[in-house]
Amino acid sequence: MENIRFHTSLLPTFSGIQSHLESFILSINEFYDLYFNTSEDQKKVAVAAIKSKLTENAREFLLSRSDLNSWPAIREALRQKFGDPITYQTLVQQLQYFKINKNENILEFVDRVKSFIQRIFAKIQCEVADERAKVILISQVEQTSVLILTANSPQTLKTMLMLQLPKTLDDAFKYVVNY
Repeated sequence: MENIRFHTSLLPTFSGIQSHLESFILSINEFYDLYFNTSEDQKKVAVAAIKSKLTENAREFLLSRSDLNSWPAIREALRQKFGDPITYQTLVQQLQYFKINKNENILEFVDRVKSFIQRIFAKIQCEVADERAKVILISQVEQTSVLILTANSPQTLKTMLMLQLPKTLDDAFKYVVNY
């Protein structure tokens, strides 16, 4: 039981902020897989530990739902209540239409694209079960984000990116910084 208490202290909390949900779920899934396969007492402690990591709006939501007594039920309810309602496919379509704003510099644009693709990555983690498919989809999103950056770059940077062919937005960002 001492292990479970220590591990619980390392878990993140979730307050209801949409952008934090999937990383919270990933952490709790690992904890759940580790501690929910033993005695009934330990299973109860594990669920109580998970519930204790919900704060603010998420805690209020849980308190209003007495039917949520297992991690799978809690996870599904959290996704329904606090999750991103937009699907992976819709987000990827939105990425296709990203344009640099009138008063936005290229570094600000890269930050905006990075934030948006993190949202897409979270959706991939949530919606896609197959690990190989996740890797492929993430790679495709990375390639698309580099194309979007290239298309929105000043001519000199655009040429540099077209010659260097970076595979990820982070790789392309190095050229943006040098530019």
